[in-house]
Amino acid sequence: MELQKLIGIAKKTALFAVTGFQGLPASTKKKVYLGTSVVLGLIVLRGLTPTNQAPPVAVDYNPNFDGTAGLHLDPTTTPRATPVSNRERLIVVGGDGSFLGVVSSDQYDNNSICNRYGSYGSKYNESIFNPYGTHGGQYSDLGAYNPRAQKPPMVVTSDGKPLGFISKNDRLRNRMDPDVFRIQVCGEPL
Repeated sequence: MELQKLIGIAKKTALFAVTGFQGLPASTKKKVYLGTSVVLGLIVLRGLTPTNQAPPVAVDYNPNFDGTAGLHLDPTTTPRATPVSNRERLIVVGGDGSFLGVVSSDQYDNNSICNRYGSYGSKYNESIFNPYGTHGGQYSDLGAYNPRAQKPPMVVTSDGKPLGFISKNDRLRNRMDPDVFRIQVCGEPL
């Protein structure tokens, strides 16, 4: 039942994001809505996958700013999901290569970005949600909340394949707003 709840939240958030696209044709809005739902559904599904493996300490940070790496939604085409392994986990990595948590809705997992009291989900620790920290701060070049950050946190697969940025910098392709990301994965704002 938790999975259905998270998917419902993903659809509602995507619909909310699309309603802000005033003036776009309805067909484009529908494609963006569908694409966002597919991408966020993949993130949620991967984050819910149980694993006994410890997360890697660091992953090579090799961003591709031209949009060829990770996920890119083109509103003029029909989005397609790429099947992934059920055992694959998504990891958040800082622009400096720091491990910043696991994309998981488990509020009790010490490595989960949804654990409000853990190192990676708290707004006070080394987290992308810490507004004064290195990886969340609005003035840090590594911060998710910096609208001009050039090296914001990324979501990568457990083998280091980049999927996209978590950033307020709307000039970056393959990015998701950190507030929307938190709601999609955790089902609630911080």
